[in-house]
Amino acid sequence: MRILDRYLIREFLRPFIFCLLIFTTLIFVAQLFEELDHIQRLGWGVMIYYLLYRTPFFLAQFAPVAVLLAGLWSLGNLSKNYELIAMKAGGISFRRILVPMLGVALVISFLIFILNESIIPPLNMKVKRFEETRMDERPEYERRDNVAFYSPDHQYLIYMKTFDGERSQMRHVQILANRSDGTLARRIDAQKGLYNNGGWCFIEGIEREFDVRGENILKEEGFKEKYLPLHVKPGDFSREIQKPEELNFIQLARYITQSRRGGYDVRRYLVDLHLKVASPFACIIVLLVGAPLAIFSPKSGRLIGFGTAIFIGLLYWGVVSIGRSLGRVGILTPLLAAWIANLFFIGLGLYLLRRAR
Repeated sequence: MRILDRYLIREFLRPFIFCLLIFTTLIFVAQLFEELDHIQRLGWGVMIYYLLYRTPFFLAQFAPVAVLLAGLWSLGNLSKNYELIAMKAGGISFRRILVPMLGVALVISFLIFILNESIIPPLNMKVKRFEETRMDERPEYERRDNVAFYSPDHQYLIYMKTFDGERSQMRHVQILANRSDGTLARRIDAQKGLYNNGGWCFIEGIEREFDVRGENILKEEGFKEKYLPLHVKPGDFSREIQKPEELNFIQLARYITQSRRGGYDVRRYLVDLHLKVASPFACIIVLLVGAPLAIFSPKSGRLIGFGTAIFIGLLYWGVVSIGRSLGRVGILTPLLAAWIANLFFIGLGLYLLRRAR
Protein backbone atom coordinates (compact mmCIF):
# COMPACT_ATOMS: atom_id res chain seq x y z
CA MET A 1 0.00 0.00 0.00
CA ARG A 2 1.34 3.41 -0.96
CA ILE A 3 2.27 5.93 1.74
CA LEU A 4 -0.35 8.33 0.38
CA ASP A 5 -3.08 5.67 0.63
CA ARG A 6 -2.18 4.95 4.25
CA TYR A 7 -2.25 8.66 5.00
CA LEU A 8 -5.68 9.12 3.39
CA ILE A 9 -7.08 6.08 5.21
CA ARG A 10 -5.77 7.41 8.52
CA GLU A 11 -7.25 10.86 7.84
CA PHE A 12 -10.59 9.21 7.04
CA LEU A 13 -10.70 6.73 9.92
CA ARG A 14 -10.07 9.29 12.66
CA PRO A 15 -13.24 11.34 12.05
CA PHE A 16 -15.21 8.18 11.24
CA ILE A 17 -14.45 6.59 14.61
CA PHE A 18 -15.02 9.92 16.36
CA CYS A 19 -18.42 10.47 14.68
CA LEU A 20 -19.53 6.89 15.28
CA LEU A 21 -18.62 7.08 18.97
CA ILE A 22 -20.34 10.46 19.35
CA PHE A 23 -23.56 9.24 17.67
CA THR A 24 -23.61 6.02 19.67
CA THR A 25 -22.91 7.81 22.95
CA LEU A 26 -25.64 10.38 22.29
CA ILE A 27 -28.28 7.73 21.55
CA PHE A 28 -27.03 5.71 24.55
CA VAL A 29 -27.49 8.71 26.89
CA ALA A 30 -30.83 9.63 25.29
CA GLN A 31 -32.08 6.09 25.84
CA LEU A 32 -31.00 6.20 29.49
CA PHE A 33 -32.98 9.39 30.07
CA GLU A 34 -35.96 7.93 28.23
CA GLU A 35 -35.91 4.85 30.44
CA LEU A 36 -35.51 6.61 33.81
CA ASP A 37 -38.68 4.99 35.14
CA HIS A 38 -37.35 1.54 34.31
CA ILE A 39 -33.94 2.41 35.76
CA GLN A 40 -35.53 3.29 39.10
CA ARG A 41 -37.39 -0.01 39.13
CA LEU A 42 -34.77 -2.35 37.65
CA GLY A 43 -31.51 -0.59 38.53
CA TRP A 44 -28.70 0.98 36.50
CA GLY A 45 -26.82 -2.26 35.96
CA VAL A 46 -29.75 -4.03 34.32
CA MET A 47 -30.55 -1.09 32.01
CA ILE A 48 -26.92 -0.60 30.94
CA TYR A 49 -26.78 -4.32 30.16
CA TYR A 50 -29.95 -3.86 28.07
CA LEU A 51 -28.44 -0.91 26.16
CA LEU A 52 -25.21 -2.82 25.52
CA TYR A 53 -27.35 -5.45 23.79
CA ARG A 54 -28.65 -2.67 21.52
CA THR A 55 -25.22 -1.16 20.78
CA PRO A 56 -24.43 -3.29 17.68
CA PHE A 57 -27.76 -2.20 16.18
CA PHE A 58 -26.93 1.46 16.88
CA LEU A 59 -23.47 1.05 15.31
CA ALA A 60 -24.92 -0.45 12.13
CA GLN A 61 -27.57 2.28 11.88
CA PHE A 62 -25.21 5.22 12.35
CA ALA A 63 -22.23 3.91 10.36
CA PRO A 64 -23.39 5.38 6.99
CA VAL A 65 -23.85 8.84 8.56
CA ALA A 66 -20.42 8.57 10.19
CA VAL A 67 -18.89 7.58 6.82
CA LEU A 68 -20.49 10.58 5.11
CA LEU A 69 -19.31 13.05 7.76
CA ALA A 70 -15.84 11.48 7.88
CA GLY A 71 -15.51 11.91 4.11
CA LEU A 72 -16.60 15.54 4.31
CA TRP A 73 -14.36 16.22 7.29
CA SER A 74 -11.22 14.62 5.86
CA LEU A 75 -11.62 16.09 2.38
CA GLY A 76 -12.39 19.48 3.89
CA ASN A 77 -9.18 19.38 5.90
CA LEU A 78 -7.17 18.26 2.88
CA SER A 79 -8.59 21.14 0.88
CA LYS A 80 -8.10 23.64 3.70
CA ASN A 81 -4.42 22.68 4.06
CA TYR A 82 -3.89 22.78 0.27
CA GLU A 83 -3.02 19.09 0.30
CA LEU A 84 -5.59 18.37 -2.41
CA ILE A 85 -3.98 20.99 -4.62
CA ALA A 86 -0.55 19.46 -4.00
CA MET A 87 -1.81 15.98 -4.87
CA LYS A 88 -3.46 17.20 -8.05
CA ALA A 89 -0.29 19.09 -8.98
CA GLY A 90 1.53 15.80 -8.62
CA GLY A 91 -0.77 14.22 -11.20
CA ILE A 92 -3.13 12.47 -8.79
CA SER A 93 -6.79 12.82 -9.77
CA PHE A 94 -9.58 13.35 -7.27
CA ARG A 95 -11.01 9.97 -8.21
CA ARG A 96 -7.70 8.34 -7.29
CA ILE A 97 -7.65 10.25 -3.99
CA LEU A 98 -11.10 8.88 -3.22
CA VAL A 99 -10.16 5.22 -3.85
CA PRO A 100 -8.72 4.41 -0.37
CA MET A 101 -11.70 6.07 1.32
CA LEU A 102 -14.12 4.06 -0.81
CA GLY A 103 -12.10 0.96 0.06
CA VAL A 104 -12.58 1.65 3.77
CA ALA A 105 -16.30 2.29 3.16
CA LEU A 106 -16.51 -1.09 1.40
CA VAL A 107 -14.91 -2.83 4.39
CA ILE A 108 -17.34 -1.04 6.73
CA SER A 109 -20.25 -2.17 4.53
CA PHE A 110 -19.03 -5.76 4.76
CA LEU A 111 -18.73 -5.50 8.56
CA ILE A 112 -22.28 -4.10 8.78
CA PHE A 113 -23.53 -7.06 6.74
CA ILE A 114 -21.74 -9.45 9.11
CA LEU A 115 -23.26 -7.66 12.12
CA ASN A 116 -26.72 -7.83 10.57
CA GLU A 117 -26.35 -11.53 9.81
CA SER A 118 -24.64 -12.95 12.88
CA ILE A 119 -24.88 -10.64 15.88
CA ILE A 120 -27.81 -8.22 15.62
CA PRO A 121 -30.72 -10.70 15.02
CA PRO A 122 -30.17 -12.79 18.19
CA LEU A 123 -29.52 -9.64 20.22
CA ASN A 124 -32.73 -8.09 18.88
CA MET A 125 -34.61 -11.16 20.06
CA LYS A 126 -33.07 -10.82 23.53
CA VAL A 127 -33.93 -7.11 23.58
CA LYS A 128 -37.51 -7.87 22.59
CA ARG A 129 -37.78 -10.55 25.25
CA PHE A 130 -36.35 -8.21 27.89
CA GLU A 131 -38.75 -5.41 26.92
CA GLU A 132 -41.74 -7.73 27.12
CA THR A 133 -40.97 -9.50 30.38
CA ARG A 134 -38.91 -7.00 32.40
CA MET A 135 -39.76 -3.51 31.16
CA ASP A 136 -43.43 -3.96 30.21
CA GLU A 137 -43.93 -6.72 32.80
CA ARG A 138 -45.96 -8.78 30.39
CA PRO A 139 -46.64 -12.36 31.55
CA GLU A 140 -44.42 -15.20 30.45
CA TYR A 141 -47.32 -16.73 28.54
CA GLU A 142 -50.00 -14.55 27.03
CA ARG A 143 -52.33 -14.26 24.10
CA ARG A 144 -50.60 -13.60 20.78
CA ASP A 145 -52.13 -13.08 17.36
CA ASN A 146 -50.80 -14.11 13.93
CA VAL A 147 -47.86 -16.15 15.20
CA ALA A 148 -45.30 -17.73 12.87
CA PHE A 149 -42.77 -20.07 14.43
CA TYR A 150 -40.07 -22.58 13.44
CA SER A 151 -39.59 -25.77 15.42
CA PRO A 152 -36.04 -26.04 16.85
CA ASP A 153 -34.99 -28.54 14.16
CA HIS A 154 -36.54 -26.33 11.43
CA GLN A 155 -38.58 -29.33 10.27
CA TYR A 156 -41.89 -27.61 10.98
CA LEU A 157 -43.09 -24.10 10.24
CA ILE A 158 -46.13 -23.34 12.39
CA TYR A 159 -48.69 -20.62 11.75
CA MET A 160 -51.60 -19.84 14.02
CA LYS A 161 -54.17 -17.08 14.09
CA THR A 162 -54.17 -17.00 17.90
CA PHE A 163 -52.01 -18.48 20.66
CA ASP A 164 -53.50 -18.53 24.15
CA GLY A 165 -50.52 -18.87 26.47
CA GLU A 166 -52.60 -19.21 29.63
CA ARG A 167 -54.40 -22.26 28.23
CA SER A 168 -51.47 -23.50 26.10
CA GLN A 169 -53.77 -23.55 23.10
CA MET A 170 -53.41 -22.74 19.39
CA ARG A 171 -56.35 -21.71 17.22
CA HIS A 172 -56.68 -21.89 13.43
CA VAL A 173 -53.35 -23.63 12.92
CA GLN A 174 -51.39 -24.44 9.78
CA ILE A 175 -48.26 -26.60 9.94
CA LEU A 176 -45.82 -27.11 7.08
CA ALA A 177 -43.59 -30.18 7.46
CA ASN A 178 -40.39 -30.38 5.40
CA ARG A 179 -38.19 -33.14 4.11
CA SER A 180 -34.44 -33.01 4.72
CA ASP A 181 -33.92 -31.37 1.30
CA GLY A 182 -36.31 -28.54 2.21
CA THR A 183 -39.23 -29.62 0.01
CA LEU A 184 -42.74 -29.63 1.44
CA ALA A 185 -43.79 -33.09 2.64
CA ARG A 186 -47.04 -32.41 4.50
CA ARG A 187 -49.42 -29.59 5.29
CA ILE A 188 -51.73 -29.84 8.29
CA ASP A 189 -54.61 -27.44 8.88
CA ALA A 190 -56.45 -27.67 12.20
CA GLN A 191 -59.02 -25.71 14.14
CA LYS A 192 -57.20 -26.11 17.42
CA GLY A 193 -53.95 -27.36 18.96
CA LEU A 194 -53.70 -28.38 22.64
CA TYR A 195 -50.53 -28.89 24.68
CA ASN A 196 -50.86 -31.94 26.90
CA ASN A 197 -48.34 -34.20 28.63
CA GLY A 198 -45.39 -32.67 26.80
CA GLY A 199 -46.91 -32.93 23.31
CA TRP A 200 -49.36 -31.27 20.94
CA CYS A 201 -52.70 -32.72 19.91
CA PHE A 202 -54.48 -31.08 16.98
CA ILE A 203 -58.27 -31.12 16.72
CA GLU A 204 -60.53 -31.21 13.65
CA GLY A 205 -58.31 -30.73 10.66
CA ILE A 206 -57.04 -31.92 7.29
CA GLU A 207 -53.66 -33.45 6.48
CA ARG A 208 -52.28 -33.21 2.92
CA GLU A 209 -49.28 -35.16 1.63
CA PHE A 210 -47.21 -33.79 -1.27
CA ASP A 211 -45.01 -35.35 -3.94
CA VAL A 212 -41.20 -35.27 -3.81
CA ARG A 213 -41.15 -31.81 -5.40
CA GLY A 214 -43.54 -30.47 -2.77
CA GLU A 215 -45.96 -29.16 -5.38
CA ASN A 216 -48.75 -31.67 -6.06
CA ILE A 217 -51.09 -33.18 -3.46
CA LEU A 218 -50.87 -36.98 -3.34
CA LYS A 219 -53.23 -37.61 -0.44
CA GLU A 220 -55.76 -35.62 1.56
CA GLU A 221 -57.34 -36.92 4.74
CA GLY A 222 -59.45 -35.36 7.50
CA PHE A 223 -58.96 -36.13 11.18
CA LYS A 224 -60.65 -35.53 14.52
CA GLU A 225 -57.47 -35.66 16.57
CA LYS A 226 -53.84 -35.91 15.55
CA TYR A 227 -50.67 -35.93 17.65
CA LEU A 228 -47.47 -34.34 16.30
CA PRO A 229 -43.98 -34.49 17.88
CA LEU A 230 -43.19 -30.79 17.40
CA HIS A 231 -40.66 -30.63 20.27
CA VAL A 232 -41.81 -27.14 21.25
CA LYS A 233 -43.33 -25.88 24.48
CA PRO A 234 -45.82 -23.03 24.95
CA GLY A 235 -43.05 -20.77 26.28
CA ASP A 236 -41.09 -21.22 23.05
CA PHE A 237 -43.63 -19.11 21.19
CA SER A 238 -42.06 -16.05 22.77
CA ARG A 239 -39.62 -16.46 19.87
CA GLU A 240 -42.32 -15.88 17.31
CA ILE A 241 -41.25 -14.53 13.93
CA GLN A 242 -42.50 -11.00 13.56
CA LYS A 243 -39.80 -8.67 12.31
CA PRO A 244 -37.21 -9.19 9.56
CA GLU A 245 -34.49 -7.63 11.76
CA GLU A 246 -34.93 -10.60 14.10
CA LEU A 247 -33.88 -12.99 11.30
CA ASN A 248 -30.69 -13.17 9.27
CA PHE A 249 -30.69 -13.54 5.49
CA ILE A 250 -30.79 -17.35 5.43
CA GLN A 251 -33.52 -17.58 8.07
CA LEU A 252 -35.67 -14.99 6.30
CA ALA A 253 -35.15 -16.71 2.93
CA ARG A 254 -36.24 -20.03 4.47
CA TYR A 255 -39.24 -18.35 6.07
CA ILE A 256 -40.24 -16.85 2.70
CA THR A 257 -39.93 -20.23 0.96
CA GLN A 258 -42.13 -21.94 3.52
CA SER A 259 -44.67 -19.12 3.60
CA ARG A 260 -44.96 -19.18 -0.18
CA ARG A 261 -45.62 -22.91 -0.12
CA GLY A 262 -48.36 -22.28 2.40
CA GLY A 263 -50.03 -19.84 0.01
CA TYR A 264 -49.19 -16.68 1.97
CA ASP A 265 -48.31 -13.29 0.48
CA VAL A 266 -44.55 -12.87 0.94
CA ARG A 267 -44.08 -9.61 -0.96
CA ARG A 268 -43.13 -7.50 2.07
CA TYR A 269 -40.67 -10.13 3.26
CA LEU A 270 -39.05 -10.36 -0.18
CA VAL A 271 -38.46 -6.60 -0.07
CA ASP A 272 -36.89 -6.94 3.37
CA LEU A 273 -34.76 -9.85 2.16
CA HIS A 274 -33.28 -7.80 -0.70
CA LEU A 275 -32.80 -4.82 1.62
CA LYS A 276 -30.58 -6.97 3.84
CA VAL A 277 -28.10 -7.03 0.95
CA ALA A 278 -28.74 -3.53 -0.43
CA SER A 279 -28.71 -1.55 2.83
CA PRO A 280 -25.04 -2.05 3.85
CA PHE A 281 -23.97 -0.39 0.57
CA ALA A 282 -25.30 2.90 1.95
CA CYS A 283 -21.81 3.57 3.34
CA ILE A 284 -20.25 3.54 -0.12
CA ILE A 285 -23.09 5.39 -1.81
CA VAL A 286 -23.33 8.35 0.57
CA LEU A 287 -19.55 8.79 0.32
CA LEU A 288 -19.67 8.55 -3.47
CA VAL A 289 -22.28 11.33 -3.57
CA GLY A 290 -21.02 13.45 -0.69
CA ALA A 291 -17.30 13.53 -1.49
CA PRO A 292 -17.56 15.44 -4.81
CA LEU A 293 -19.97 17.92 -3.23
CA ALA A 294 -17.45 18.61 -0.47
CA ILE A 295 -14.90 20.05 -2.90
CA PHE A 296 -17.19 22.00 -5.24
CA SER A 297 -16.79 25.82 -5.15
CA PRO A 298 -14.02 25.90 -2.52
CA LYS A 299 -14.20 29.68 -1.99
CA SER A 300 -17.84 29.90 -1.09
CA GLY A 301 -19.14 26.41 -1.27
CA ARG A 302 -17.51 24.21 1.36
CA LEU A 303 -20.23 24.90 3.90
CA ILE A 304 -22.84 24.72 1.14
CA GLY A 305 -21.32 21.48 -0.10
CA PHE A 306 -21.40 20.08 3.43
CA GLY A 307 -25.06 21.00 3.89
CA THR A 308 -25.96 19.69 0.44
CA ALA A 309 -24.24 16.39 1.16
CA ILE A 310 -26.20 16.00 4.40
CA PHE A 311 -29.37 16.72 2.46
CA ILE A 312 -28.40 14.10 -0.15
CA GLY A 313 -27.85 11.58 2.64
CA LEU A 314 -31.29 12.23 4.11
CA LEU A 315 -32.76 12.08 0.62
CA TYR A 316 -31.13 8.68 0.11
CA TRP A 317 -32.85 7.21 3.15
CA GLY A 318 -36.09 8.84 2.07
CA VAL A 319 -35.89 7.11 -1.33
CA VAL A 320 -35.09 3.82 0.43
CA SER A 321 -38.27 4.19 2.50
CA ILE A 322 -40.36 5.07 -0.55
CA GLY A 323 -38.95 2.12 -2.49
CA ARG A 324 -39.69 -0.22 0.43
CA SER A 325 -43.29 1.00 0.61
CA LEU A 326 -43.82 0.70 -3.16
CA GLY A 327 -42.40 -2.81 -3.11
CA ARG A 328 -44.62 -3.94 -0.25
CA VAL A 329 -47.79 -2.83 -2.03
CA GLY A 330 -46.68 -4.41 -5.33
CA ILE A 331 -46.06 -1.28 -7.42
CA LEU A 332 -42.36 -2.21 -7.75
CA THR A 333 -40.82 -5.66 -7.80
CA PRO A 334 -39.14 -6.55 -4.48
CA LEU A 335 -35.68 -6.52 -6.09
CA LEU A 336 -36.15 -3.10 -7.69
CA ALA A 337 -37.80 -1.70 -4.56
CA ALA A 338 -34.76 -2.65 -2.47
CA TRP A 339 -32.14 -1.43 -4.96
CA ILE A 340 -33.79 1.61 -6.56
CA ALA A 341 -32.19 4.08 -4.14
CA ASN A 342 -28.76 2.50 -4.60
CA LEU A 343 -29.02 2.53 -8.39
CA PHE A 344 -30.19 6.15 -8.55
CA PHE A 345 -27.57 7.49 -6.14
CA ILE A 346 -24.76 5.45 -7.67
CA GLY A 347 -25.63 7.12 -10.97
CA LEU A 348 -25.73 10.53 -9.28
CA GLY A 349 -22.44 9.87 -7.51
CA LEU A 350 -20.68 8.82 -10.72
CA TYR A 351 -22.00 11.94 -12.47
CA LEU A 352 -20.72 14.20 -9.69
CA LEU A 353 -17.43 12.32 -9.64
CA ARG A 354 -16.93 12.99 -13.34
CA ARG A 355 -17.48 16.69 -12.74
CA ALA A 356 -15.08 16.82 -9.78
CA ARG A 357 -11.72 18.33 -10.56
